[in-house]
Amino acid sequence: MTVPTGKGLRQGSGFISRDNDDPTAEASFRFYREAGVERGQPVVWNVIPGWNGTIKVTSAELRTGVEDLAELLAVLPRLQTIVLVGRRAARAEPLIRRLGDHAVFHSAHPSGQVRAGNPHVRADIPMIWKAAWEETRRRLATGWL
Repeated sequence: MTVPTGKGLRQGSGFISRDNDDPTAEASFRFYREAGVERGQPVVWNVIPGWNGTIKVTSAELRTGVEDLAELLAVLPRLQTIVLVGRRAARAEPLIRRLGDHAVFHSAHPSGQVRAGNPHVRADIPMIWKAAWEETRRRLATGWL
């Protein structure tokens, strides 16, 4: 529901949000809660800069998204931990590693597509997000900055 125009009467907010009216947002809301992640803490960003109308992502779109990510990281100097959600996001890890000393975690995407095809992998999402949140708090408590 991140797409501002949708099929039929369903339209999205245009933003990634755990409050959107769709199954992925609902799952994300639940997973954040299960992981104990405080609402005001995460910055949610999509490595792919915009919806191209398909689930396929071109190399050019990924490159653009990674360039945008570099700009975002530059304005978040206190960022401690990054969770790459889904296989496409994982492709940004080499850039992230070059940009700073962030703890990097990987999780499956909370989409229905993953739920249908890999329910056991999707079940691990809250545990991974919790580990990332705990690492963030550990770094902040020990003055990692």
